This record gives sequence, structure tokens and C-alpha cells, in this order.
Amino acid sequence: MTIPRGDYRDPASREHFVYRIYDGAGRLLYVGCSMRPEKRWAEHRADRKSWTSRARRFRMSGPYNYDTARRLEREALRDEYPLHAMTPQKLSAKSRRNRWINRQVAAALKPGHSMADFLAAHQIAKRRASRIDWLAIAEEAIRAKA
Repeated sequence: MTIPRGDYRDPASREHFVYRIYDGAGRLLYVGCSMRPEKRWAEHRADRKSWTSRARRFRMSGPYNYDTARRLEREALRDEYPLHAMTPQKLSAKSRRNRWINRQVAAALKPGHSMADFLAAHQIAKRRASRIDWLAIAEEAIRAKA
């Protein structure tokens, strides 16, 4: 396979950084991977003000090639549980929650129902789902697989 010159996935290109953002108490807020961490941080500040205002410390490692940086990021997401990133556990929990909501809606509706009926059933299922600790269920399932 020929890799075009300047391709960010070129194994010889070491331009990627893995960064961690912590709050004042030392809690890990976010783990990310970027070729331009300063620019990415500016994007986070613009899009995610709810947690970026608490950021106090940054730790960056690299440079790495793309595959190494992504692997390190995935490992950190899986093992370090950042508060504001889509970890495998959070993704699994979100997926389980959405499947549960869809089953609840399908059970509530019969053929011939209107879109308004669907939306009402969906809202009821979402309210019920909010009372379930999906993250705990996902973490338990992941531990059981290990």
C-alpha cells in the first residue's frame, strides 16, 4: 500500500499527541488525541463550557504515530475513566439504554399508531430509563467479560 505524502496515518509520521485534562482536585476530566492539541483545546472550550471551566492541569505525551496515539487514547479511556469522554463503559451503557427505550416503545405501540403516539411513548420510556443506572450495568458486563 502506498501512503500519500503528508498522510496523517503514515506509520513514520510522529505528529500525534495524547492529552489529559484534570480539574483542580486532580480528577481526570478528559482524554483526547490530536495533531494540534492547542487548537483542539480551543474547540473544547467553545463547545463544552460545562466542564472546561474546571480544567486546571494538562498533561500531554507524544509525539506518536497515529496508530500508537489512538491505541494509547483508547487504553486511557478504558482504564482511567475520564469524567467527560465517551469511554467504552459509557458507550455500552448508552447503547443498552437506547435498546431498552426502543423495546419499551415497540411494546407500547400497535400498528396504526400516529407519530404523536410514538413520541409520547418514547418520552415515557426515556423518563423510565433515567431511573436506571446504565453505567453500572455496563461496567459489570465488561468486568464479567474480562
